Amino acid sequence: MMIRNIQRKFRNKFLCYKYPFLEIPNCSPRYLVTWLDFLSKGWKKAFGKKLCKDLRKLLKKQRLLKEVVITNIKEKRGLLIISTNIFNDDIENLLLYYEYLSACYCGCCGKPVRYVAEDFKQYICENCAKESRSCRRLTRDDIPKLSPEINWVKKWGVEK
Repeated sequence: MMIRNIQRKFRNKFLCYKYPFLEIPNCSPRYLVTWLDFLSKGWKKAFGKKLCKDLRKLLKKQRLLKEVVITNIKEKRGLLIISTNIFNDDIENLLLYYEYLSACYCGCCGKPVRYVAEDFKQYICENCAKESRSCRRLTRDDIPKLSPEINWVKKWGVEK
């Protein structure tokens, strides 16, 4: 267990060096967990690295890489919600894009979504739907609409 914690701290220290916004302030012991650890396994697999790269690219362009800190990552009604300490339109649009993207990928395994679990309002894939007791086929009304002001994200190379 001790060796695993040392390996995790080393990996997280490297992640926080490359992506400073992932470090959790006032966390003791330092580097034991990052905000990336709060992302569900499926989302981390589907778009975790891309989220970090895009956010880093945006913050570096705006010269805010060292100033912006993630304050909260949570799942609410099946969607990923990320909060930061600094708000501007570009950061907000990028985070809204990934909120939209979280509705397109299963939070358990990272596969494309096909069903909605009724009990927790969770977007799940076909394999995970077999394990769920109450789920129904996904309709267009279930997926949140991608607002038109997020179209600039295409310029940054974010894949849909």
